[in-house]
Amino acid sequence: MEEMILKEKGLESQLKNSEEKYALALEGADAGIWDWDIIKNQITYSPRFYSLLGYENKEISSTIEAFKELLHPEDVEKTFSLIDQCLNDHKKYSIEYRLKNKDNSFKWYLSSGITKYNQEDKPTRMVGSIIDINDKKIISQSYMEKVAELEKSNKLMVNREIKMAEIKEQMEKIKEENKCN
Repeated sequence: MEEMILKEKGLESQLKNSEEKYALALEGADAGIWDWDIIKNQITYSPRFYSLLGYENKEISSTIEAFKELLHPEDVEKTFSLIDQCLNDHKKYSIEYRLKNKDNSFKWYLSSGITKYNQEDKPTRMVGSIIDINDKKIISQSYMEKVAELEKSNKLMVNREIKMAEIKEQMEKIKEENKCN
């Protein structure tokens, strides 16, 4: 009996240690967790998920429809298309999308997840995380805009040089023609 009690205490200690590692890893990653019960069509969010969007715990409904309302309208179709593809192909889920925050602004998040299937190979649960990538996305978009501006300026400069060479060539022809007259 004493052996069983020691074994049980050891297992409890291991479980507590695993839970602590999990909690620390999540905190270090600054990730919000979502858990979609596909059978019940209910989503559970971690406290950090809510806070990343500026909400209090349980302030977002647990339905898939409520999640769709959080998505930026331009991101709804591609997000759910990818979800369907991942569910059908047994692939991990990873996407960047914009979610509406409590202040009605949209911010960029990276979401990733994995699906659990039953014995009949039907998806039963998808679990994943979101991390805030808004600042990185804004910097990246600004960088891409600057590159596009530089490419446009470079093209204008090249075209200007080509035009100048054509004009110079035409002027040389005119000079040659005037020498002959």
